[in-house]
Amino acid sequence: MATKRMMARERQLERKFKSQDNRNQLKKILSDPNSTGEDIMNAMMKLQARPVDESPSRRYRRCVSCGRSHGVYRRFGLCRLCIRKYASLGWIPGLVKASW
Repeated sequence: MATKRMMARERQLERKFKSQDNRNQLKKILSDPNSTGEDIMNAMMKLQARPVDESPSRRYRRCVSCGRSHGVYRRFGLCRLCIRKYASLGWIPGLVKASW
């Protein structure tokens, strides 16, 4: 189980990620070949002034069920342990335990 503090930190970071569209606009200006040098410099300065934790690479995928941060499958949003548990109970439709 993840500690309560870790989960609280993740919720706090989620609030920062909601303003992602502004960050994407600045990135678009930087990558646009038609942008002037002045526009690029202004966008770069604004992007550097933003919080570091707002970056998408700082995001953690957590298991929806138990809060585990490692071994989380994107398709299900669950960690490997919860997938095994729920699959054996038959709670994940279409997922069948292999036997050969």
